[in-house]
Amino acid sequence: MPEEPEIYGDLYVSASPPVVADGSLYTTEYREERSVVARNAATGELQWMSAVDGGGMGIPVVADERILVQSYTRFSGFDRQNGDKLRERTIGQGPPGCPVVADDVAYLANGAFNEWSTEVFAFDISEGEQQWRTSLKEDDADLDGSVAVNDGYVFIVAGDIIAFDTADGSEIWRTQLDSPAKTTPTVSDGTVYVTDSGGMLYAVRTEDGSERWTADVGEPDRGTAAAVADGEVYVGTKSALYSFTTNGETRWQFDLADATTPPVDTDTVYVGESGFSNRAVYAVAREGGS
Repeated sequence: MPEEPEIYGDLYVSASPPVVADGSLYTTEYREERSVVARNAATGELQWMSAVDGGGMGIPVVADERILVQSYTRFSGFDRQNGDKLRERTIGQGPPGCPVVADDVAYLANGAFNEWSTEVFAFDISEGEQQWRTSLKEDDADLDGSVAVNDGYVFIVAGDIIAFDTADGSEIWRTQLDSPAKTTPTVSDGTVYVTDSGGMLYAVRTEDGSERWTADVGEPDRGTAAAVADGEVYVGTKSALYSFTTNGETRWQFDLADATTPPVDTDTVYVGESGFSNRAVYAVAREGGS
């Protein structure tokens, strides 16, 4: 039988998934007001809490000495040490994703809302200045998940998989799938991995969006993402966690309900079961899937 993990402590809060860096744990939380919160990662002791403007929030991002938070209408930066707000920028209106930082530039997107279409942004994080902003066509689908950035491309999922130029936000290519895509894109070694609402995992080339391979894995939870490590691909769906080689060969399947995005360690992959009636976390052997 597998070992039972020891629980060091817990907090009852309405919060985003946590982000841990240098001994601190960061979340966005819904209390009397919406806030970004820092705690000691080992003890849970509160370090600071700062209000976030602009409605619903995404997962916080650590960028050097800043914490970046995207909400429905704002993109904000906070000091990691004390939570002081450094700057705030207006970004239109729509469900937030999670910013990705590359070379001191934050790339982010928000979903469509009322008359606002899905938009993609680039901000210089030192000064907070907008470098470019691209609006998608009105008939494009809403944003699912967050952006991915790799080798001069920004990738989003909005029905199709769409790639933009990091330099100016121009659209480079888009790949239409059999069903609208639902997950945050994962990029590794020249390949983008996305699962559509029909349950098909796609591996497409970063340079032009052409198909490398596909696999039928079942419907994913919206906004989750695949993980890639050491030539292996891990993807969770509403029925299982799958492992593939980066050539598309199936390695194993671990059955569970409503799998979360799976973090990967040296010999273990971790996955949450987030269903209404089944809530658990599993540590699964990378070799064999036990």
